[in-house]
Amino acid sequence: MLRELITDLYLSVSQLNDYVSDLFLKDELLSNVLITGEVSSFRPNASGHLYFTLKDENAAVRCVMFRSYASRIGFQLENGMKVRCAGNVTLYKKDGQYQLNLKSMEKVDDKGELYRKYLEIKERLEQEGLFDAAFKRPLPKFPKRIGVVTSSTGAVIRDIITVSLRRNPGADILLYPAKVQGKGSAEEIIRGIRYLNGKEDIDVIIIGRGGGSMEDLFEFNDEALARAIRQSEVPIVSAVGHETDFTIADFAADVRAATPSAAAELCSPDVAAIVRYVDVQVSKSKRQVLNNITKMKNDVRAVTRSAAMNRPRMAIGETMQRIDYLRRTLEKDAFSAIKGEYDRLETLKKQLSALNPGDVLKRGYSAVVDQASGKGITSIKELTMGQMARIYFADGSAEAMFTGTIKEGVQ
Repeated sequence: MLRELITDLYLSVSQLNDYVSDLFLKDELLSNVLITGEVSSFRPNASGHLYFTLKDENAAVRCVMFRSYASRIGFQLENGMKVRCAGNVTLYKKDGQYQLNLKSMEKVDDKGELYRKYLEIKERLEQEGLFDAAFKRPLPKFPKRIGVVTSSTGAVIRDIITVSLRRNPGADILLYPAKVQGKGSAEEIIRGIRYLNGKEDIDVIIIGRGGGSMEDLFEFNDEALARAIRQSEVPIVSAVGHETDFTIADFAADVRAATPSAAAELCSPDVAAIVRYVDVQVSKSKRQVLNNITKMKNDVRAVTRSAAMNRPRMAIGETMQRIDYLRRTLEKDAFSAIKGEYDRLETLKKQLSALNPGDVLKRGYSAVVDQASGKGITSIKELTMGQMARIYFADGSAEAMFTGTIKEGVQ
């Protein structure tokens, strides 16, 4: 009985949010709020409702303006725009976040300070020619090692690894962990670019982070970072934010990817698709050879049935010689065509075999993966006492525990 009484004293999450929502509705001050700030994190919505953030130098608040009110404001809302608004404070019960439910809005100026600074840097570097297409370098078709400059804990590196392993398991990924938001981030990213350029085996570099507001992404608008991207000897793919986000780094890079996952796809050829393409081309070649053989047979049949066969013996003999010649030519051409396609198929197979990590394992090598994280172990320095690992061989895998003494160097 006592336990049931105590249980009844606990509120559900819904009850708590209902109670707080009622407090907002009853507060007269919060029912008519006048506020000014800079628009951030705004993206057009098909419903006609406006969802964005109002911010100043020290804080931000979520805002919503429903279509019936949004249709009256008389201007196109944009990120970086400074506005004055009126509305009331409400609680979005689904996630327990308070927000401003706006009823009116007017512009204070067209763009905020961050956006003006962004346009100033972009215009200056554009006039300098830093973004010219002539400077853009093509990406390698079959990169063996991909350098990545991003946070070591975010979703970006996980997405890049997942896409790369799915499309081209034979490629290695080298991460240079760097801050991607806040003061000092641009300097860390620049150091990452220079570090990866110092590695002789890096074929392409991806820099990026997930989406965010203009202030979240602003370190990627750094002028020194744009120049470091252009000075890089290794092609760079910029994957900053979402598809609608554009930064100075995107314009300076050799290729701009809409998302980090898209960047991984650009840098990882789909080996399975290449195999399918080869199969299709071989099938086409076989059909072409068979069609040529059929056509030649029909030509021979037409010759044997022609009026010349009814002429005197000499004409018949000449025709038979012609038939023999055509048959020899047919056999020779068919053999050459089939051998050419076979040689081409063998060449493609050898190229694909070089990308197959399984062939490396068959030569006596093995791959060691941390049991807990699934991350590959490439250095003895990554081992700790009692660490569980899985060792992959060409014909299977086995579990192992590290119990010995760490000795660096080749024994």
